[in-house]
Amino acid sequence: METKLGYHIPPYRLAKMSELSAKIVKLITCDPTVNYTRGEAHIILDLVAEVLDKQEEASCS
Repeated sequence: METKLGYHIPPYRLAKMSELSAKIVKLITCDPTVNYTRGEAHIILDLVAEVLDKQEEASCS
């Protein structure tokens, strides 16, 4: 995980972020109809990051 210096996340928000992370991992890894590999799971997360970046660019312009 990338370290973000000077960035503080309050404990409650960090706990909620951890819960959401666990849900996302479960969605990706616990689908018995697909059974994604670790590499495929990373591709999914890269695609999500790309979509989020594009949404951020669109909303800022």
